[in-house]
Amino acid sequence: STKMADRQMEAMDYLEEHSIAELVEKMTSQLIYFRPDDPKAYLAQYLDGLIHKTEDYGVEPLFNADNAAAVFRTFDPSTRGWITLEQYNTAMRTLLLSKFNREPKGFVEDRVTCETFIEECSLAFSE
Repeated sequence: STKMADRQMEAMDYLEEHSIAELVEKMTSQLIYFRPDDPKAYLAQYLDGLIHKTEDYGVEPLFNADNAAAVFRTFDPSTRGWITLEQYNTAMRTLLLSKFNREPKGFVEDRVTCETFIEECSLAFSE
């Protein structure tokens, strides 16, 4: 019915307006990456951190530079100190980030350093 379709559209608009799908994707990626013993408590802490972060209480984000460096190392097992642009894009998608810089520093040379990767992760997770 038209009424049902209107309600579905309203619901979809609401979810999109508030970036709910992205939030759920980020929470899922956090669970997969950290695999906490108590996932519900972890998600409650994650949401609490987001709330306080948006209110600028200085809460440390759950995904930090150490975590980003660990992900970088998985794409740089020979410890060259850089990954290719393709590896960078794959790493960002692995973290379920959809909004990230597609042309990070070093992309022209096809060499993205760990420092750049960490900076780009930080920026993407803060969106």
